[in-house]
Amino acid sequence: MTRYILPSVVVFALAAQIRAAVLTDPALATGAGAIAPGGSGYRSLNTNEIPANATPVATLEALAGFGVIQDFSGVTEGENILHFTDPARADAKISFSGTAGVDYATAGGERTTPAYLTSPGAGISIAARGITSQFTMTIDFGSWNGTVFDSDSGSTGAAGFTLSGDATRLSMVTSITASFVGTAGNLLDTQVWNGPKAGARGLWFGYQATGAEPIGRIDVTFVITQAEGSSQMILGFDDLGFAATSQIPEPAHIAMIAAAGALALGVRFRRRR
Repeated sequence: MTRYILPSVVVFALAAQIRAAVLTDPALATGAGAIAPGGSGYRSLNTNEIPANATPVATLEALAGFGVIQDFSGVTEGENILHFTDPARADAKISFSGTAGVDYATAGGERTTPAYLTSPGAGISIAARGITSQFTMTIDFGSWNGTVFDSDSGSTGAAGFTLSGDATRLSMVTSITASFVGTAGNLLDTQVWNGPKAGARGLWFGYQATGAEPIGRIDVTFVITQAEGSSQMILGFDDLGFAATSQIPEPAHIAMIAAAGALALGVRFRRRR
C-alpha cells in the first residue's frame, strides 16, 4: 500500500447558511490494502454481508488515480467539505438530512473508537435517534471555491466507503441503502444491506461507473427502529475512496489560462498590425 501524506488544514466557512468544516488535501492511501487495512481493534469487512452488486474492494484499489481517505481528523458535526488542490480530483461535501422525528444533530463529527472504524485515524460519526425513522447522508462530488460548493462541477468514475458498528448499535438499523446517482440525475446503482443482525461487522459499499455517465453523488439512507428511551444509533463512516477523474480547474489555474489567452490574443493583434 502506498500512502501519500499531504498537508491537511481545517478552516471554517459559511456557505448556504451552513457552517462547514473544510479539510484541505487530506492524506490519500492508494493501492492494495488502502481500504479496510485493519489493525488491532479495527473492524475487518464481513465479506458475506457485502451487497452482491457492490464493486469489489480490490477492483477499485487497482484503478489508476483511486485514492482513499483513511483519516478524517478535523471534521465537525453537520456538514463537512473535503477540498483537493489537485485539479484532477473532485472535491466532496458530506451532509445529512432526515424525516420528522429523527435527531441526527451530532452526525458528522469525529469517531475515533477503533470498533467503529476500518483503518487507523478518525472516521466520521453516523449518529441518530428516532423511533422508526430514517435519515440520509449525502456525499456530493463537486467543486469548492472557498465560499460555495458547486455540486454540478465535479464527478468521479468510481467510489466506495465502509461503515462499522457493534452489535448493539447495528441492531437498531433496519436497512442501509447506498444509491449511486449520476451527474445527469440517473440512478446508476443501488446497494442494500438489510438488518438488524447479531454481531459486530464492517460493511462495504462501492461502485465503478461502466457507462458514459460518471457518479455525481451518493445518497446513503439509514432506516432505524429504536425502542423509546434506547441509546443512540451510532456507526462509523471510514475509508472513503474515489477516482481522480474530475477535470475542474482550480481558480488559480483559471486565472493562468485567462492570462495566457489574453497574452496570445495581444501577440496575434500586434502581428496583424
